[in-house]
Amino acid sequence: MRILLTTDLVGGVWRYTVTLVRELAARGHDCAVAVVGDPDPERAAELPPGVELMSRDLRLEWMPGAASDLEVGTEWLSGLARGWKADLVHFNHFAYAIGEYAVPVVVVAHTDVRSWFVDVRGIEAPPEWDQYTELVRRGLRAADAVVAPTAYQSGRLAQHYGRTAAMVIHNGIHMPAPDPASPPASDRPLLLVAARAWDEAKGIAMLDEAVDLLGSDAPTVHLVGPTEGPAGERIRVRNLVPHGEVPGDAMARFYDNAAVYISPSNYEPFGLTPLEAAAHGCTLLLSAIGSFRELWNEAATFFEPQSPADLGVRLMNLLEDPAAMDAQAAEGRARARSLYTAERMTDRYEALYRRLTGATGAGSAPADGQAIRTGS
Repeated sequence: MRILLTTDLVGGVWRYTVTLVRELAARGHDCAVAVVGDPDPERAAELPPGVELMSRDLRLEWMPGAASDLEVGTEWLSGLARGWKADLVHFNHFAYAIGEYAVPVVVVAHTDVRSWFVDVRGIEAPPEWDQYTELVRRGLRAADAVVAPTAYQSGRLAQHYGRTAAMVIHNGIHMPAPDPASPPASDRPLLLVAARAWDEAKGIAMLDEAVDLLGSDAPTVHLVGPTEGPAGERIRVRNLVPHGEVPGDAMARFYDNAAVYISPSNYEPFGLTPLEAAAHGCTLLLSAIGSFRELWNEAATFFEPQSPADLGVRLMNLLEDPAAMDAQAAEGRARARSLYTAERMTDRYEALYRRLTGATGAGSAPADGQAIRTGS
């Protein structure tokens, strides 16, 4: 099967795309990746040999002034689908699905602005987002199948755009090889958060405040990730140790040395970094938002979202109970390795692709309740 996928370089969508494409290519599918943005050679090298990479340096659909770029981008992607003779187009964006495609179209709802405003700021998106909202609705209507990474995000689509996902497919990662010499979580030296810190949704300012409230008892918390965003967003932290962006090998070392991974996010349709941390044996301390509850209930410690005081208390209680830390870390790692693997994710996408195109071959449809039948 020939599969054209769109992606971008902001947040976890690129990592998700690379993981999925590696699995699809290993299974014999021809893949092409169309990047909205300008990937550097290091990013491009993450794709497997034989995968075609095309890019246009355009603004993403949620960025100011993106309307003209969307028209150019939609024409570009429609031409790529025809010229490359794709059997299916997998969009990791909404608006580009509005174009003319003679093959099935899948839209994956990784995140959306209206949900961001409600979950992060507690308000409806202002009127200047009405055009974006209409583009998202049109993209969802144009899709032959809409996928969400959690039931939580599917519900957000229904709330704000009138369409649930046809299927929930949890994100997955390639699991790190087990290391018998790796110490238990309680014997590791670091406390860690990894996020695009400039995004309000990630709750980094709240975590910074929580550490401040702990005063002289505060442990050291390390922050990995960019503090400046593509549209001029910026955050300055006073109580966290910032490391900026780090390459993949260095990130793995951070996870391997982290006792507790903290995610104070207010809006997270899935959350790849908690999954990566769990796979490396970290104890998870997560805000009690819907997606994290859905994915990690009974495998993490939860705190009240947007409450620095509750976060601080839960963190100190966790650090004072090494046995609980280790038991929870083991449960999180087991769940990651059983439910959120690259192989399991790709099985479900492959089955969906085959159903939409009528192709035959390996791949099994999800039989574990992941189909959602209420959307249309």
